[in-house]
Amino acid sequence: MSSDQFPSLYCLCLKIAVVDCANSCKFCKKEFRLLPDNVLFDFYNKMCLEKRLCLLGLEFSNLDVFKRMLRIKHKRRELLKMFQILTVHCSNVTELVSNYLKYINFDEPSVEMIDFGLRLGGFFKEGGWYLSSIQILKAVEDLCKKMECSVPLLLKLLDCYYKRIYVECYYCITNAEETMNSMLLVLKQLEQQNAVPNLSGVYANFATMYFLKSEYEQAYNWSQKALRLLNEDLPKRIIIDVLSQASKSCVVKRHFAQAELLIKQAMSLASQAYVIDKHPRYSDTLMDYGFFLLNSDFIQESVKVYERALSIRKEVFEKYNILVAIGHEDLAYAQYVNEYSSGQFYSPRIIIDVLSQASKSCVVKRHFAQAELLIKQAMSLASQAYVIDKHPRYSDTLMDYGFFLLNSDFIQESVKVYERALSIRKEVFEKYNILVAIGHEDLAYAQYVNEYSSGQFYSPRENAERAMRIMEKLLPRDHLLLASAKRVKALILEEIALDMREASSHQAQTDYLKESESLHQAALEISRRSFGERNVQTAKHYGNLGRLYQTMTQYKEAEQMHLKAISIKEELLGPNDYEVGLSVGHLASLYNYHMKRYHDAEKLYLRSIDISLRLFGDAYSGLEYDYRGIIHVYTELDDFDNMAIYSIKMREWRERRETQKTFKYPDKPENLTIVISKFFDLC
Repeated sequence: MSSDQFPSLYCLCLKIAVVDCANSCKFCKKEFRLLPDNVLFDFYNKMCLEKRLCLLGLEFSNLDVFKRMLRIKHKRRELLKMFQILTVHCSNVTELVSNYLKYINFDEPSVEMIDFGLRLGGFFKEGGWYLSSIQILKAVEDLCKKMECSVPLLLKLLDCYYKRIYVECYYCITNAEETMNSMLLVLKQLEQQNAVPNLSGVYANFATMYFLKSEYEQAYNWSQKALRLLNEDLPKRIIIDVLSQASKSCVVKRHFAQAELLIKQAMSLASQAYVIDKHPRYSDTLMDYGFFLLNSDFIQESVKVYERALSIRKEVFEKYNILVAIGHEDLAYAQYVNEYSSGQFYSPRIIIDVLSQASKSCVVKRHFAQAELLIKQAMSLASQAYVIDKHPRYSDTLMDYGFFLLNSDFIQESVKVYERALSIRKEVFEKYNILVAIGHEDLAYAQYVNEYSSGQFYSPRENAERAMRIMEKLLPRDHLLLASAKRVKALILEEIALDMREASSHQAQTDYLKESESLHQAALEISRRSFGERNVQTAKHYGNLGRLYQTMTQYKEAEQMHLKAISIKEELLGPNDYEVGLSVGHLASLYNYHMKRYHDAEKLYLRSIDISLRLFGDAYSGLEYDYRGIIHVYTELDDFDNMAIYSIKMREWRERRETQKTFKYPDKPENLTIVISKFFDLC
């Protein structure tokens, strides 16, 4: 019979304890907080499942209780899910931040306060509770500055900034550069002490900041720096993130070979996970194997084996056990030998972060080959680390993978990846969470691109509106994330309006177009306020307005918007960038179909086609619109020879699209050193 039909005695005890505690408080009198950390965690989890949320909220607002819950690292997914449920159903958990601030002001600053703050701020960061994370990490910064300066303290301050700049990139990017400058000052102090740690993850976060600010050259440069410092000893999540970000940077630079190399490695790593026999005797054998490896000069391998053995012992014996103590001691010595020359004492997650951010930077720089190389390695690592328990960090890597696929013209595949990422986030965070909102928005845009020619916009619109509803509940009205969601919805509404061709739909069409204009203008204003006039994001908003005004038959205004977008993009990205080609194609469409300026349209179409062919090849999906447009131009000009030439090109393009390869990442990751070597060979 199944375990569901016959629950274990342990599960029955947990259920009875929860019922007893909630109804008569008999168990409260027995002090359930005296339970060991793991058992208490299961008790709280059962309390959550039984919907005893008010009592659970009171418990989780207690700092000592939550500190214990943060120690249960192998059940982080369950903790995130419990916390998210509480944020929706009761307000007690918001007291965690205020209670921490009271706690650190009650006594003299201490390392314990700092360490707890770093863990708490990291937890909020992981769950997308960005404002709470920033508040905690700013308090940690103040604590560090109040204490006597030392190398260990500087490393903690650097870790604080490392976590905070990532959060600021997504919550208040205008503050991120100030945090970056603070980090550089700390690094100077560490250089003077000859104590600089591995900075791969730090550089990846710098790349993230510049990537989100659309300063793609800087993002690509920092991603390269992160990749040069990347090694197998860094945390797997960091490797995956670095690969993913570098792959994205390659995509936007259109270096597809490099992007493919990186993304395949990221996906391969992300698709794997550790399978461990949890019997303590197995850990005994692993300890012996680790001893052999360490003394046979297989030092990195010995560290991994010791970590595996210690993990098994901690799951069985928890904390206060001599076997666990011996496991910590042997692992510490192996790590000391392994890191002696490099000073790399970061957890394995840094590698994934660096890889993902470097991949993103490659995408925006159009270096697709490099972006692919990095994101594949990041995905492979993330799958290895997170796929079994569906940790939300795995969804982060999937989102980066979807970004690469969408920008590499694997549009249908990108939709599937975004759907998978959103599913993981919703399973953990349910509805009202910023990470879920971002998942809805990115999926909506991928669906919009995928359905552009079919006109099936119900699902994209639904996802865009869900993203906006969640963001409006959680964010200020002028927040950048909300502006991005508005942009996506505006694009979708415009396409829906275009499909309303009957006279009876005229008023509805007008309403849709007006709403779209309002959303685009709001997004443009936020972008100008945040980034300034001469910025790629601002230029994109001008281009979107140009397309909308073309639909609204305001052709002069449309031309002005397109010209403004082209001017900004050419200044920042050069004349042959993908973004420039996109805007040139839109202006060509305006001249062709609405302003009858066929010779001007011809020149622009030829330029757009040339950019697309050089960057994407002759099977690129975007060529369809340029080929259709230029065939129409030559038809109007009675240039039948060129019309025939491009009609043949159009037919050949369709044949290539039908045989286009599907994109897949390898199941097994490559050696990281080989991946990085391949990346720089492609530069």
